This record gives sequence, structure tokens and C-alpha cells, in this order.
Amino acid sequence: MTTLTIIHTTPATVEPLKALAKELIPDCDVFNIVDDSILPQLANNGGDVSDVEARLVQYARIAKDTGADVILEACSSVGEVVEKMAKAVTIPVVRIDDAMAETAVQRGTRIGVVATLSTTLNPT
Repeated sequence: MTTLTIIHTTPATVEPLKALAKELIPDCDVFNIVDDSILPQLANNGGDVSDVEARLVQYARIAKDTGADVILEACSSVGEVVEKMAKAVTIPVVRIDDAMAETAVQRGTRIGVVATLSTTLNPT
């Protein structure tokens, strides 16, 4: 059985992503790490992810140490930290918007980004 750990920056994504993971990967155990202080911090510091980077890297290590086979970073606002998270562990770390971005680049010549938070725009 595969164990997926999802790292969230809001509790609003926990149940929808857990349900989606179970639908797409039925034999998957899903665990969640939620830090709802990250988005307010980014909103207050202009989206400077360096302020939350160490925490996210530590969450990746915790996920790996508690048995995750793969990690999903569920927040586009911190997507640029995923590479550093991946270097800190020996399991895959997936950025939630990677597949969307790849598909957009393959299909279009002009790409628009609609976001619920301004901190998502630059990383996406």
C-alpha cells in the first residue's frame, strides 16, 4: 500500500484532497500535515517564502520519517520551496500545480493564471 502525505497551508483543502487521492489511488493511505499559519505569514510579508522554507523542509522530513512514500505539497503559494523539500528527503515531492502548468504550456501559447490569493501568482 502506498502512503501519501499531503502538506496543506489551510484546513480547507484537507478533505477534498484526501477524497480525490482515495478516488484516484484507491489503495493509498493518506496522512495530512496542516500549518494554517503559513498563508497569513505570506500575506503579511509580500509572499516571501524564505520565511517559511525551513518549516516546509522539516514537514517533508517528518512525512518521510513517518512512512510516506510520496509527498504532495498542496499550496501553490509555496511551490517554489518544493525543490528544496525534495532535496531534503529520499522520496518524491510533488508540487500540486506542476501537471496543470505542464499541460498549459503544451496546449497554449498564452497562459492566464487565476488565483484566490495574490501570493500564488508569482510561484505559479
